Amino acid sequence: MNSANKILVLGDTGVGKSTFVSTLCGNTGHPNKSTIGCNIELFSYPYAAGTPNECTEIIELWDVGGASIHRRTAREIFMDDAIGLILVHDLSNSKSEENLMQWVNLFYDDPYAKRKISCPTQPVTFMPDYEHNQQLPTLIVGSHYDSHHNRARNDTKLTKLKNQMRTFIINLDCRQNLLAGSTERMTITKFFDTAIEKARDYDPTGAYGGHHRRRRIAP
Repeated sequence: MNSANKILVLGDTGVGKSTFVSTLCGNTGHPNKSTIGCNIELFSYPYAAGTPNECTEIIELWDVGGASIHRRTAREIFMDDAIGLILVHDLSNSKSEENLMQWVNLFYDDPYAKRKISCPTQPVTFMPDYEHNQQLPTLIVGSHYDSHHNRARNDTKLTKLKNQMRTFIINLDCRQNLLAGSTERMTITKFFDTAIEKARDYDPTGAYGGHHRRRRIAP
């Protein structure tokens, strides 16, 4: 039996989310169309590789379409039960990085979910206890780094999020294979390990993620 670990992939339309998902799943070289609704890809992941705790986990990547008109619907249908977030922006389009905070707020600002932050009147970026409250492990991906490596900028709206201990950041060309031992591959591995570890540590009565679940599926 393996655990299915749901990871959301969020960001504006056309930033490279589907291409990044294909690369993670080892499907490079295939053209990707704009996602309508949500596309789900699964792959086996060696959790805690090289340690006595190593085991195979199933990662579910939920690639949510980025069209703004459908965001609220996506919040209601696709975003429950996630154990981690992947936020993708295009380094050639600074607006796509600025909009990541809209996706973060959309995810956490759910009036019906137990995940809702404890101080709903404050934007998530300014919560003093954000790190220790309900932040899920988060990977921020800057795409098109091959042609815009000088645009690896920092949007001030994301400073609070980027400084959290469970936030990981990479810039890359999403079309290229992730080389073993590369900084990008190691960062992604650390993100997945952290997300799975935190999911295992959930307290059903605690604030961090009581309503999240790790679905068991047959091999």
